[in-house]
Amino acid sequence: MAALEAGTKPPRYLLALESSSAEGGAALLADGEPIANVRLSGGLRHGRELLPAAAGLLARQGIVPAGLWAVGVSSGPGSYTGLRIGVMAAKALAYACGCRLAAVSSLAAVALALFRIGLAETGDWVLTAVDARRDELYVGLYLMEGAGVRPLAEDRALAPEEARKFLDGLEQEGVGLGDEKGKRRLRLAGNGFSAYPELFARVNGEGAAIALPDAIAVGQLAWVRLASGQKDDPMFLQPKYLRRDAGNGWQRDRLIEA
Repeated sequence: MAALEAGTKPPRYLLALESSSAEGGAALLADGEPIANVRLSGGLRHGRELLPAAAGLLARQGIVPAGLWAVGVSSGPGSYTGLRIGVMAAKALAYACGCRLAAVSSLAAVALALFRIGLAETGDWVLTAVDARRDELYVGLYLMEGAGVRPLAEDRALAPEEARKFLDGLEQEGVGLGDEKGKRRLRLAGNGFSAYPELFARVNGEGAAIALPDAIAVGQLAWVRLASGQKDDPMFLQPKYLRRDAGNGWQRDRLIEA
């Protein structure tokens, strides 16, 4: 890396880790802007490759772990094994380096990726649906706010019938799932729409090109959290597995005003 000019403030580096899905990865951001990333695939195998890949990413940029300003990580929902590996790695790095730690929702990272590739704009609503297997879906609803997203409902794990009720609740709130004029149109993100095509047949939103979260989106969300003064304690951070239960269905009072 080129030497800094005299008086130039060194960049703040954030290492982001994503291991919640079948495709993991790591990304490096400098002052909130992505400068390098690596993607991993091969199912749960990427969990074993995450830290070596992150170390290689830092080495190629000439950065030692002690030079990190922060670590970001997706804390779920997602793969039990993947989340455990990613969160534990992020906690260990933050603790050892003495840097900040910020965890973000993997569903929020899916939503933000739409914005990054130009398929969503500030003010759009994004419905994320990720196949959780075992006849379940991870579902989230977000408002795009530039480089960040604001949850409009709690992330949840739903059975298909519960997801159907979730969609009913959206319609009751005035969200247009079809081509209704005068109603808010949804942007879609996640592989759940292709995994359950009959369930989402009435949803005529735009997007759905993004299937899974990536490390760059995780890093951008973590940066926004840290910039607003939020951070997580590496001693207490835990993955959010979101297993379905009777209280996880659609709850109208959790949808906030956009």
